[in-house]
Amino acid sequence: MLPSGPPDAKTRKYDRQLRLWAATGQAALEGARLLVIGATATSTSVLKNLVLPGIGHFTILDPNKTTPEDVGNNFFLEVDSIGKPKAAEATRLLSELNGSVQSAAEIDDIADILEKKPEYLAGYTLVVTHNLPRKIVDKLAAYLWSDPSLPSLIVVKTAGFLAEFFIQCHEHTVIDSHSEEKVSLRIDNPFPALLEKASSIHFDSLDQTTHAHVPYLYILIHAAAKWRSQHNDSLPKTFAERKAFQRFVEDMKVKIDEENFDEASAQAFRVLPQPIPFDILKLFDDPILNSLGPESKPFFHLLSALKEYVLGQEEGKRTLPLSANLPDIKSDTKSYVEIQTMYKARAREERDMFKQVLVQQLRSRFKNATGGEAELLQSVGINEGLIDDFVKNSHGLKVLRSTLYGEIDKHPNQLRATLEEKPREAAVHLAFAALDTLPEGTTLTPENLREAAKQLLGGETEISEDVENCLGEIARAPYADLPTTAGFVGGLVAQEAIKLITKQYISQVEGTVVVDLISSFTGSLPTPSGPSDNFIHLAINITYVRQFSDKIGYYVKDAKFAITTPSIPGSVGSNSSSATASGSSNSPAVSESSSSTGENSGQRNSSRTQAIVGGVVGGVALIAICGAVGFYVGRLKSKRRAKVSRGESNHDERSNGAIAGDAPPPATPVFVIPASSPRPETSNVNGDAPITSERSSASPSGVQSAIGLDLFGPSPSLQSPLSLPPPPYDYDDDALSQSRHSQSAIH
Repeated sequence: MLPSGPPDAKTRKYDRQLRLWAATGQAALEGARLLVIGATATSTSVLKNLVLPGIGHFTILDPNKTTPEDVGNNFFLEVDSIGKPKAAEATRLLSELNGSVQSAAEIDDIADILEKKPEYLAGYTLVVTHNLPRKIVDKLAAYLWSDPSLPSLIVVKTAGFLAEFFIQCHEHTVIDSHSEEKVSLRIDNPFPALLEKASSIHFDSLDQTTHAHVPYLYILIHAAAKWRSQHNDSLPKTFAERKAFQRFVEDMKVKIDEENFDEASAQAFRVLPQPIPFDILKLFDDPILNSLGPESKPFFHLLSALKEYVLGQEEGKRTLPLSANLPDIKSDTKSYVEIQTMYKARAREERDMFKQVLVQQLRSRFKNATGGEAELLQSVGINEGLIDDFVKNSHGLKVLRSTLYGEIDKHPNQLRATLEEKPREAAVHLAFAALDTLPEGTTLTPENLREAAKQLLGGETEISEDVENCLGEIARAPYADLPTTAGFVGGLVAQEAIKLITKQYISQVEGTVVVDLISSFTGSLPTPSGPSDNFIHLAINITYVRQFSDKIGYYVKDAKFAITTPSIPGSVGSNSSSATASGSSNSPAVSESSSSTGENSGQRNSSRTQAIVGGVVGGVALIAICGAVGFYVGRLKSKRRAKVSRGESNHDERSNGAIAGDAPPPATPVFVIPASSPRPETSNVNGDAPITSERSSASPSGVQSAIGLDLFGPSPSLQSPLSLPPPPYDYDDDALSQSRHSQSAIH
């Protein structure tokens, strides 16, 4: 039953944040215990952003007394605090922000605790450190890494206007990632109740008012059935067929202003089978699923049941459990409530089917278990609410794993590769790492830091300008804890802490987050054994890319694309032969085959190749292509209008694809985009050969990839997949304005 009456005081107090992470997230936050080592300006800024939303308990550990310098940069210390323990003073002032939060101050030294009573740390949910000496941090990180049951660790460093932080966490599972993935509405394969209702609607006999309020789900189901009957029982596949299907839907209108049919046309892609998200399919291969036991996390018992639930369905019709969450639909209230009721009923049915699979698995896994279903589920930490949340969010599940803190600094090859792939981000981290490696008592000069950086990179590596700038800032203010930097970094770290505690949203566990407030940018570096965030955000199912690849060919005539995977010396498959994947408007689909060597030469389309081809081609190339074409459409319109204003013909003579009067297109530009740094031991999965460009002789080496696009003019290398090269000619403001409208129309 829904609660009646006004909300209680706690709900009113935390109303805004409850909208973000709900009551379950708030309960997790209030049950957390946080240990912060060091009462610095950054540490207290982190705590401020956790005390206000209601963290359960925090302890500040700092043996030092307050100095005038501390009061000068820390808002949570007063003049009266000078000479008193920093931990006690900061705790007192932070506690004033929220009386519901428990707090404690400890004046012990973390080095002594690690030496005499390290078990003290086991009583906390999360440990945060700031600007601790590297030897102590390494010892602390090693101890917390020794047992997965020990708390996670966030290591924060700041120096002037530079900062970085790293999250050490054995394993972080997320059920409610608040994914923006569009869930399937089953329009391509409607469940019985939905199909029955859609089939019962006779559009020809509806009055105009009712016709204008039919939900687009029914319209698409009806249109898809009619299309199948006219096209050998097949759905629209090519871009031309999909455009024809959209016109087919729009022709069903009886009035030109029927918005429900416009919505159906815009949602026409839903009639195609929506594949299970690629990230979910990857989770089904997690090795933990092969060794589940009573001590395993509830998440993995649920994931194992989901795998059996999905793979037990008919090939080609596999779906995740239905979500009852519906998007906004142009309809009348009665029809919308009717659809919502149908979806909720079907979602409950599929939830119960999933639960049956889960219970059967648990009984098979624990044959000696006694009691009923509730007792069996409770024995592995699962309840009905957890099952509901898991099923509802099954399209956005995540498993994140980090490495031991400092692992990347032990691999010079990885550092060099990262410096080439992400020069700005790697420069910040390299500067902090160089500072950590200097022996105690060494004078902090740019020269000393430069030599330390070269040692980390493994030899006579040339130091780039980005690294030099960061080394200069470290030398200028190696331990400065500026209030502006502290405020910004404190907000970032607190946000990541909330993600870890509530197990909601996607935390930056798989990498190091860097901050450069001089250049005003933030970024992340991949862990040595984890994927780069390029593919975390861009990896999509190759099937999805193939379905829409002809759309790429539609926008760019005779455009060719090719991809080069990085190859690190000494990695598996680094000497493999090359294979080409290219496409054009005549044959736009990405080739799924590649030549391979070694024992696994018969295996193709590894998940790595799918991520590269799907992510890079489907995401970056399409954005760049559409933007470039839009710009040139605007340019063409501007020239036509100029000719009309001069009394000339508005017909453009073309020769070999060039506008009359313009110079012929120069050489093909190459768009250089960052590529993921592969795991050293799995550079080419299954021994497959790396995919290389047709222009392999011109392709960059190391960890960068190239996409050659036969566009209209030369351009410099791009470092961002969302930016476009400048045009090879001058333009006026009017032409630029038109091109922006053209780009909006194309997108």
